[in-house]
Amino acid sequence: MTFTAKKEPLPDGFRWSEKLIGAALSKMFEGKFMMAIPTCGWTGHECDLLAVTKDMRIIDVEIKISRSDFRADFDKEKWYYTPMEAEAITGTSWQDYWLRKADRVRRPWPRKVWKHYYCLPKSIWTDGMADQAGSMHSGIILLDYVGGQVVAELKRIAKPDRAAEILEPEHVLTLARHASLRMWDAYRKLEAGS
Repeated sequence: MTFTAKKEPLPDGFRWSEKLIGAALSKMFEGKFMMAIPTCGWTGHECDLLAVTKDMRIIDVEIKISRSDFRADFDKEKWYYTPMEAEAITGTSWQDYWLRKADRVRRPWPRKVWKHYYCLPKSIWTDGMADQAGSMHSGIILLDYVGGQVVAELKRIAKPDRAAEILEPEHVLTLARHASLRMWDAYRKLEAGS
């Protein structure tokens, strides 16, 4: 399955960046989500792109621009249960759990997230990287620049967390306010020339 950014031609000689990928994804997904917010920490961990679906669920897109950046995601705290959560799951005291980092229990999905995706340039992808994802439940989107447009290929579809909470209206309002403030901050930066 492939999809293309809407009228988002890029200049010759461009280089992939997190902002460029986030903007291209936002254009591709236009109309499919209620909102998409870049660099959002509302879930308790940073989402490079947090999307809210029309049925009030969160999709977390982790944007990667290098293989080392992709591999580093495996060790992020978002993929581990907190000591108290792990104690309830394993029966091991949280003090012992915290001291034995190698034995820590991994999460299949980040907190509050219904679906999790990685998005990265096709040029850095190798099939062996699929096993290095933070979770085997994560989907993978590969981007390429073809014929003056960004084209995305869905390499692996994300498996949903059926237990993920559905957002309450006040959560969506909080996220909308966050997105609005981000927009005004961006305008201020443009005005200041930074």
